[in-house]
Amino acid sequence: MKINTVKLILLIVTYFSCNNLNAQTFDTSKILGKWVFERYEFLDTDADSSAMKKESKGLVLSFEKGQKFTTKMKIATVETTVGTGTYTMSTDGKYLYQNEEEAEILILNEKEFVMKVPDAVIMHFKRLK
Repeated sequence: MKINTVKLILLIVTYFSCNNLNAQTFDTSKILGKWVFERYEFLDTDADSSAMKKESKGLVLSFEKGQKFTTKMKIATVETTVGTGTYTMSTDGKYLYQNEEEAEILILNEKEFVMKVPDAVIMHFKRLK
């Protein structure tokens, strides 16, 4: 596995999964739990897109109370934490933030979580039980 691809995946996930904002009125409990990566929709395909698809298999995001998240994936056969941090959502629940950058939440329900990274990719996740 190329470490650069793993770093890119981690950057995409953490880029849109963490930040501290003050006020929240949206029920953030919808995002709590574990989400497993299903697929990408690339908005601008590049040479690394096929490698990202392959190496994202098994990626799991865990959102916890207290606005904390953990990103794990299997490296070889070992589940490894590849990222941790904090997240917030917009007051209307349409965006996930990190350092004033945002990912648009396209779908968030009991079974499915889909977010759009501006000008890059749409990421599809399903809830783990």
